[in-house]
Amino acid sequence: MQKNLSYEKGVIVATDATTEWILPFWWLNYSLWNDFPVAFIDFGMTEKAIQWCKERGIYILHKEKVHVKGKEEVDPSLVKTWSKLSRYPIWEIRKEWFKKPSAFLHSPFEKTLWLDLDCEVRSNLDEIFSFCDNEAQISIARTRPEGEKRLKRFGILLPDENNYNSGVVVFHKNSKIIASYAKRAHTDNHLFFGDENLLSRILYEEKLPFIELPQIYNFIPIYGDDAEAKIYHWSGLWGKVEILKVIMSLNSLPFKLFNFQ
Repeated sequence: MQKNLSYEKGVIVATDATTEWILPFWWLNYSLWNDFPVAFIDFGMTEKAIQWCKERGIYILHKEKVHVKGKEEVDPSLVKTWSKLSRYPIWEIRKEWFKKPSAFLHSPFEKTLWLDLDCEVRSNLDEIFSFCDNEAQISIARTRPEGEKRLKRFGILLPDENNYNSGVVVFHKNSKIIASYAKRAHTDNHLFFGDENLLSRILYEEKLPFIELPQIYNFIPIYGDDAEAKIYHWSGLWGKVEILKVIMSLNSLPFKLFNFQ
């Protein structure tokens, strides 16, 4: 890890050994359009991936332990609801989701753009940093209406609460919202399906004015195509399959783009 570094603007991403295969795909698309410094947060990468990250940006080992309560420690009614809500092995995935809030605190940047690794950057992102210049010092895109309706139907959201997708978040270093997000990821993770539901609840409770990111900065391509979108967020299992298809196609070329050298 490089210490005592501070920059005005920068990007953070995080991964472990199970998803590090996406790193070259993410980097290729990001670096085509942007040269903001990148901090790579290590959630458990292989040595080969660690070296790859050190050659391209700031490497930060995530040492903080977050005890994410398991099935036996969560209210049975929530266990039942969450199991219906997701087709994925949520009790393992939640352990990764709730690492994200504390990773935000590791950012060496005054203004930080967090990107999930399955975000395909399609444009220069300089303008996105201005969206966190508000009282809450954060900006995030709202979940699509059909997604919110489903969450309310399952009781994940309160009737007048909005849900926000934490795949793309831009924030100031000293944001009160981010500090609360990181703290409550430790203390309250047994009450929330995922980290973005926790963050959405904090924004709802704090009532601090903030600016919602336009959907072009967090466009979910399962809903179609958008030529104006600056970030395609290939979320979920379907999205990872689509990324893999692109990688396999490009790896058929005479030169290699997607392996760690």
